[in-house]
Amino acid sequence: MGAHKTATTHLQHTLTNNQSRLLEHGVLFFGPPDLRGKNRKTINLALEGTYDPQDAAPPRRLVISDENLLGKAWSNDPNGPLFPFYPNPLARLEYFRHRFKGRKIKVALGLRNPATFMTSCYVQSIQGSVNGWDASWEDFKANRTLNDVRWCPIVQALNEDWIDEIFVWK
Repeated sequence: MGAHKTATTHLQHTLTNNQSRLLEHGVLFFGPPDLRGKNRKTINLALEGTYDPQDAAPPRRLVISDENLLGKAWSNDPNGPLFPFYPNPLARLEYFRHRFKGRKIKVALGLRNPATFMTSCYVQSIQGSVNGWDASWEDFKANRTLNDVRWCPIVQALNEDWIDEIFVWK
């Protein structure tokens, strides 16, 4: 899955660029375009077993990757509080819980050093400042401390009985 700012986009592009190879080996990949908005219907079809990508053999595995599955990591307001850090990481995963009932579920989670995570969040906040935000680094970090970036509670929250395995990498 990958938390925000953990090179998830690079992984997703690699998997997307190799979709035909993955399908040859029975692996169907869904990234953000398949999981967000109107395209969510595609994943419902796959889970029902009625999605037939290019008349390929039925997939044996479904790989889903979207950093938004954990929810929001920070507030949209660069001067507002960043935390609680991923306050409810299971909320969006609940969408899949009942659809995967009876299937083996493995969650892979990419993490990042808190210091570079914070820096990357700041850069994204000023790059994507659609609302004209131009907070200084000092303003940005005033409401966000490195001590608040804790990955253990996220992993612990994912330790549910319906999730069979959790893989974590940094």
